[in-house]
Amino acid sequence: MQAMVEPSDEAFGDALRELLLADGDIYVSETGNVKWGTFAHVLHGVSYDVLRRTVRGERTPTLELMEECARVLQVWPTYFAEYRAAAFARQAAEAA
Repeated sequence: MQAMVEPSDEAFGDALRELLLADGDIYVSETGNVKWGTFAHVLHGVSYDVLRRTVRGERTPTLELMEECARVLQVWPTYFAEYRAAAFARQAAEAA
């Protein structure tokens, strides 16, 4: 895992875009745009369409998607605000 990566408070799509832009050449075009298709290709069990709709905010990111993105980008899944919120909700439900 990458050291010293502060968790993001941005929405999943924005947080993921930020990570991909920071990662550099592989996932970024010469014009500075994220190559979503290239990134989707390295994700196990995630289609380009699911990734695209989730990044656009048309779908809620699943724990599995956030975990897979984190694995590929070598950060903890807790980098994503939605992942932390889901963990908090799960803990609250267990405590009730």
